[in-house]
Amino acid sequence: MVKPLDPGELQMARWLEERGYSFEFEPSDWGVSTCPDFRVTVDGQVVAIEVESIESTGGFKSHPAGVAFSRSMDKALRPVRAKIKYGARQLKPLADRDMPLIVAVANPYHRPVPFSADMMIAAMYGDPSYSFDSDGSARNTLDRNGKLTNDHPYVSAVILLRQAPGVRKAASEWFDANRHRFSTSEDFAAEVRKLTEAGYCGDEQAVAIDLIETISDGPRVPPRFASGPQDTHWVPLADKSGITKVP
Repeated sequence: MVKPLDPGELQMARWLEERGYSFEFEPSDWGVSTCPDFRVTVDGQVVAIEVESIESTGGFKSHPAGVAFSRSMDKALRPVRAKIKYGARQLKPLADRDMPLIVAVANPYHRPVPFSADMMIAAMYGDPSYSFDSDGSARNTLDRNGKLTNDHPYVSAVILLRQAPGVRKAASEWFDANRHRFSTSEDFAAEVRKLTEAGYCGDEQAVAIDLIETISDGPRVPPRFASGPQDTHWVPLADKSGITKVP
């Protein structure tokens, strides 16, 4: 029996389909017991991807409702780091295959954890720290507690799976401009439903990625892999002291 895809895996599959990449889900001939989720072919190069979905709220789950609280960045990022660690272990049996190995992290259940490209870099290489060059430009630099700082050198990249930005921008602007036209919240809600059904809100399932290459010496991801209109691509600095966004 073929295992159904979970919400995070569905996001990955949708993104791959939209890019037109050839892929297989849990191919039976990987030849390893962990059976990573996706085998993808891009420009003739094979890439392995293990998808992990965040389900735990980690350091946020024990706070009293309605009470202000704080968490250290280390505690806040633990659910993300745990998924990177588990995904890397799933990929490890393929480390000798000379192919890029990627951990993809999704947050389909909208857990209250730090979840952005900057925070993913922090989860990978250390709590947030920034360096400013003489021209005033800033870059992410590496600090303590990173999950990939000294571990899992075979991982080529980490992907952050997210809803494509701007999906609801047109609808939001329309609502802001026309909210005053409706005398009751029920009328306004009815109009929202109509517009949504007509596709005016855009595709709620649209997916984009932040592709963050690691500082390891493992096989590199194909250059055009993050090819979606809302995708971003991050690479190590030449001296491996930080990560920078590709223009």
